Amino acid sequence: MTAQSSLRDTLQHSLGHTYRLERDLGGGGMSRVFVAHDLSLGREVVVKVLPPELAEGLSAERFTREVKLAARLQHANIVPVLTAGDAGGLPYYTMPYVRGQSLRERLSREGPLPVSEAVGILRDVTRALAYAHGEGIVHRDIKPENVLVSGGAALVTDFGIAKAVSASATASAGITAVGIALGTPAYMAPEQALADATADHRVDLYALGVLAWEMLVGRHMFSGRPAQALLAAHVAEAPPDLATQRADVPAALATLVMRLIAKRPDDRPESAAEVLRLLDAETTPRATTPTEAALPRGSRRRYTALRLAALVGVALLALAAGVMWWRARQAPSNVSASAIAIAPFRVAGADPSLAYLREGMVDLLAAKISGVGGLRAIDPRTTLVTWRRAAGGDGDLETDAAVRVARDLGAGRLILGEIAGTGTTLTLSATMLADVGGSEPPRAVETGPADSLPVLVDRIVARLVSLGTGETAPRLAALTSTSLPALRAYLEGRSLYRASSTTLAMQAFFRAVEIDSNFTLAALGLIRTVGWGGQSAADQARATAVGGRILHRGRDRLSPADAALADAALGPRYPAPKTYAEWFATAERLTTLAPENPEGWFELGDVLFHGGGVLGIPDADQRAIRAFSHVLALDSAFTLPFVHLASLYSELGDTAGARRLFAMRARVDSLAQSGFAMRFAILVGDSAAARSFRAGMERMQRLPLTALVLSALFNHYGLDDAQRALDLLAPEAITGDTRTLHTSLAHRVATERGRPREAEAVVKGTLSTPSIASDVALTAVLAGGDSAVGAEAAGKLEPIVAAALKTALAGVPPSSEGAAPATALNDHVDAPLVLAQYRLAMGDASVAKRVIPWLRSYVPPKDSAWLREFPEARALLLDAQVAALERRPDAAVVLAQLDSATRFGQHDPRFTTVSSLVAARLWENRGDVGRALAALRRRLRGIGPNHYESTWQRELGRLAALAGEREAAIRAYRIYLVRRASPEPALAAEVAHVRAELARLERASAGR
Repeated sequence: MTAQSSLRDTLQHSLGHTYRLERDLGGGGMSRVFVAHDLSLGREVVVKVLPPELAEGLSAERFTREVKLAARLQHANIVPVLTAGDAGGLPYYTMPYVRGQSLRERLSREGPLPVSEAVGILRDVTRALAYAHGEGIVHRDIKPENVLVSGGAALVTDFGIAKAVSASATASAGITAVGIALGTPAYMAPEQALADATADHRVDLYALGVLAWEMLVGRHMFSGRPAQALLAAHVAEAPPDLATQRADVPAALATLVMRLIAKRPDDRPESAAEVLRLLDAETTPRATTPTEAALPRGSRRRYTALRLAALVGVALLALAAGVMWWRARQAPSNVSASAIAIAPFRVAGADPSLAYLREGMVDLLAAKISGVGGLRAIDPRTTLVTWRRAAGGDGDLETDAAVRVARDLGAGRLILGEIAGTGTTLTLSATMLADVGGSEPPRAVETGPADSLPVLVDRIVARLVSLGTGETAPRLAALTSTSLPALRAYLEGRSLYRASSTTLAMQAFFRAVEIDSNFTLAALGLIRTVGWGGQSAADQARATAVGGRILHRGRDRLSPADAALADAALGPRYPAPKTYAEWFATAERLTTLAPENPEGWFELGDVLFHGGGVLGIPDADQRAIRAFSHVLALDSAFTLPFVHLASLYSELGDTAGARRLFAMRARVDSLAQSGFAMRFAILVGDSAAARSFRAGMERMQRLPLTALVLSALFNHYGLDDAQRALDLLAPEAITGDTRTLHTSLAHRVATERGRPREAEAVVKGTLSTPSIASDVALTAVLAGGDSAVGAEAAGKLEPIVAAALKTALAGVPPSSEGAAPATALNDHVDAPLVLAQYRLAMGDASVAKRVIPWLRSYVPPKDSAWLREFPEARALLLDAQVAALERRPDAAVVLAQLDSATRFGQHDPRFTTVSSLVAARLWENRGDVGRALAALRRRLRGIGPNHYESTWQRELGRLAALAGEREAAIRAYRIYLVRRASPEPALAAEVAHVRAELARLERASAGR
């Protein structure tokens, strides 16, 4: 008996006294659909029953109760729910049978609908939504399958069912994890995709917009993508403008549809009732002249010629009008009266202690003035770069030249100022020139003690803005007033951060917030330095904790652009770490809000670089390159983008891009003896430069040599030189943490080069250190490490794990000295996770079966519920392998849960790499190469040295080749061979096989 017939028989047996099942319509979203005859009333009804795999995680009683709440909806455009119940343990509900077809069937058969018909369907669906929302019920799964077209009217079905499923889920169901109750990925609002608990009725309006776009264009706006990529697109990707997809859609209708699919709920119409009013006001225009398609061929050519001539005439008239306007105005057309450029202040006298304020005043005034009286400051970095270009350096400009700089920046206003002072007194004077009228320019002069800079700036801004905009009592949206020492530290930190001296910048921002614990912009700077440079884990944890608290409570005092930057830094769930989808969405919003702000573009490039794979964005690298390049176009002295651009060009093998980047960077600072120069020399085959670099390695200090090792592990090129750097560092690595770090790096370098015997020699006598034992054990099963030393490392973990499992994980404190809560928790569970992973690779599930419930026993502190995500993701990793090993019937479900749990990224690069490798193997074993490849790509990049990179690239090449992605396979195999250019005999056969596969793929690519 098949599963389908078994389900039908179970249902018929339970409902036989009321309904006779007649036709099986198959699957319908979350349910199986049957047409039945109602024996009591002699009519046809639809019976929808939830499948067993979903029913197992639901309370049937709660489901029935929730569905009955939705049954109160009675509206002409809603298919009502008749009844609900439990048939043999399977929740079901019934509805009237509607003769007609679903909108999905209609679109599949006919493609795009006539505009008038699409508007009619939209009106009907919107009426249904307006009524249901008024009754407090949100559909949550609006899609063409749930819209029935019958007798010229559209009816919406399944109201309240998605909520009933999610509300009746038991604690162990994991429904949210597999995405069942949230909706359909193709029609999910961004807040649904992010599982935002505050999502409201506007998710239906978003789905309505997607539905409208599809009806009018004939395809989904993000068509041809898997579910994961659809979710990422809804969260972060701008949809194509409807007006560009179909010419006969009225402008008002196209605008309404694009408003409906706005990413931010606040940017959509407020309610379905408002949408209905706009639709009722919409009329489809009737053509008064024949369209080109309706004309005979000869007439069509004449029509086209006339149309072209008319367009040319209009263009010439517009050009003439533009020239006359320009001559009359003498200013660029993009100049905005609300935009202010702030010039570097002149420093009068010879007091060197005031020099830092020359450019510092640009930052300070920009932060103070943005948002006041509707004004916005041009980004300080953009202003300074343009000013230096015009002045030929750090000099001053005459007033006319300064005004031209402002106009080039699109600013209709310009602030010019001067600073004078002695050791005890400070005088600020400023004038605001405006390209908006002939009145006297506002001028302000303020004098006070040398430590009263914030007060003086507030007075200057208040006077300039009030006089310049007509306000008598402007409300300043500004920095918290602070002391001169705090401002000094902040401005120093800003300068160091832009120069990539992030560790020193962190120290400067720490000084600023220690002086003033409410200094929000300094806190923002502190957060943004975390993870760069050579900061210790303790310093990073402290910066995150201190900066996060200040920034979270003071966010409302920031300008709109800096507030968006704070959102990108903290995420919406602070103190929980932000997900990569949240980070990406905020970065995109920031570039729209402040397109002239290079830091916004840097955030966008940064999240694409690190998390493009997690987000499933296929062209993430190309988009990251564009974003970082835009940063450098706005501010070439902002050097952090060089770091990631160099890595991207290296990975893509783009020697031309690398040459351009190197030339640009060389203009900023000296690169003769840096890891950047070494990578460039190897990439472009400059053997002379490489020899020169190697000759100078013995003179390099510890930090540059360590940076060279980390760079080679991540950037693929120069692993042989990394080994030499480690040899030079070895005499210093004799005690404590320094020795552990050196051993760990040396083991990784040897492993990545394909030299397991060297790796074994490196760790000899150090396996009593848990972190090293964990890496060695995982390397043995994931990266071709020596099996004997791997077994020894696993043995060292046995007593550690036995002791850990004796104490409930719920009793573990959320943090330890010097570590962030998530880091401390992950460190505590690492040994059990690794040992269980090692034993699973040996075909033994016994350890995993003890570790899984231990991980799931964790009860986080009441104010840190988000910590639960970390042990649960690790439990899923193990459970998916146990389920596959034991051939459990829920193996596919658990594997899908693992996919979902890692979809938006864990901030642990080793875990994401391990989980991507394991999930890929499990999906491939199930015969699903596509999902295997998607799982493999879902890992973080460039947060520390990439873990098991050579293995990962080999698997990426193999799976990409199986999936028909030849160019991706070629690129991955090339990287693998660069990393393992000199393997030991134990891995020589593997390397030779990859080389042969690469040659085969390259021949096939050349013969296309």
